[in-house]
Amino acid sequence: MADIPKKIAVVDTTAIERLRIDIGQEATERLLESLRLEILNSHIKIQAYRAEGNMRLLENQGHALKSAARSFGALYLGEVCRQLELAARSEASEETLHLLMQSLDTCIAETLKAYSEKGLMKN
Repeated sequence: MADIPKKIAVVDTTAIERLRIDIGQEATERLLESLRLEILNSHIKIQAYRAEGNMRLLENQGHALKSAARSFGALYLGEVCRQLELAARSEASEETLHLLMQSLDTCIAETLKAYSEKGLMKN
């Protein structure tokens, strides 16, 4: 389960470029800031739900972050969240959840760094 393909782009800016065209630069920047906060807040919630052993809320939060991430081209984060969602749904082993949480931690850092390096998000 915790086998995340490395061929997936960390950030695909196509979705963001479409947003800029559709709603303008200023609105896109506001949405990207909202995404940054959503990633950080979701990460805290996911850690708490896992610590509590609440698989239902872990699944729901994984799903929500997956959707938000994919909408803004954070494809790698979306995939990690998809796998976390599925693992929680199937009540996967502690080892699988541990590996996915490590992947999530790394992926969030890489995603925020990639957005920042592309000039799309402040750290």
